[in-house]
Amino acid sequence: MKGILQFECLKSWYAKKNLFVLLVFLAALLAMITYNTILDNNYWANLEEELNRERALIEVEEQNIFDDLKATREVAQAVGTPEVYAEVEALEKCADFIQRQRTYNYQQAMLAKEYTVDIAPEMLELWIARDLHLLNGFEDGLVEPTSILAKTTPLEVEKRLAVNQALFRDNIEPLNSPYEMTATNFLYCLSSFPWILIVVVTLMMLSMDLFSTDTEGGAYKILYSQPQKRSIIHMVKFMLNITVSILLVTGLIALTFSVLSLVKGLGDVNYPVFYMKGSYTSMVIDSSADTVLPLVRWSTYIAKVIPIYLLLSCFVLALTGTASLLLGSTANALSAIICLLFLDYSFRILFPPSTNFYLVWPFAALGFQDVLQGFYMGSALAYLSLLGVSTFLLLALSLIVLKKQDLKGGLS
Repeated sequence: MKGILQFECLKSWYAKKNLFVLLVFLAALLAMITYNTILDNNYWANLEEELNRERALIEVEEQNIFDDLKATREVAQAVGTPEVYAEVEALEKCADFIQRQRTYNYQQAMLAKEYTVDIAPEMLELWIARDLHLLNGFEDGLVEPTSILAKTTPLEVEKRLAVNQALFRDNIEPLNSPYEMTATNFLYCLSSFPWILIVVVTLMMLSMDLFSTDTEGGAYKILYSQPQKRSIIHMVKFMLNITVSILLVTGLIALTFSVLSLVKGLGDVNYPVFYMKGSYTSMVIDSSADTVLPLVRWSTYIAKVIPIYLLLSCFVLALTGTASLLLGSTANALSAIICLLFLDYSFRILFPPSTNFYLVWPFAALGFQDVLQGFYMGSALAYLSLLGVSTFLLLALSLIVLKKQDLKGGLS
């Protein structure tokens, strides 16, 4: 067993492919950071433009309401029925509501134009005031379905309001934008779809030649002719590959996290994150679609992510290693990886989130946020169980196949 372990360690250490994959992985992380940094730098300028466009549409709505109000008042003076007076009162409420929204919009655009960290509390207060007023408008039926204000749903407003109120209440410095690459926000973004694919694809590339490289290079003739049980060879190969791959990938993520902490700052570990507290143990069927989830600390959220990340990594490595054994070719294993990712993308388009299919599709919750925020149909514990069972079945299948293969060595 010691000899096999040494052989596998040397093969992994000297594999140029692994070094190339890790360098590409690091480059992908840097590309992700660069892309989000560009979005972050342009965020307030884009927001100012968006607010200006919104204000122009609000002013059109406001003018239409005032025109209707003027015409209705003239009718009220001529007719004077209670119904007409009630209509005047309703239009006056709409006019007051839309006028205040225009004022809030103008103030937000002015702050966005000159936004700095120093005025962040003022911007938070303004967002909170506007969202509270907007929610009252939704409740009182003052927001018409055709209004520009109706493009945001009450639930979206409530979610934004919950975060902003938590930031203001706990005196937490808000992010410059959702894209700011502080170290903590980097990990939060990496745990979401599609950024998590950077990690998944890297793990697949590291294990796609786990068995096929022995067949293609002829090393199997020596390896499998040794007086060792194939179950031992199987265990060493998988355990070493899983351990080393996870350590390398996690190490590079930790290195990037550390560098970002020095360059961009750590970020606040108390930053509020949406999390369905019961998602680990209770069955959840898209309940986050119509309710505002409670907020927890970022550090608590990441602690819940780690088990999912580790078990998903084990599943991905076991899946790709088994494909390498069954297909007997690195090129074929790579093709299988591409097909699998294409299938996952297709399933996400074809099947709505409430489809029972996702209960048995291990890649259904590639975004850890989906699991912990209740968008996965089952609980997080059910998803972990699915990954665990799938990993065990893959390892069992690969062991059966390895034992039955004719790899005695000698002349081919």
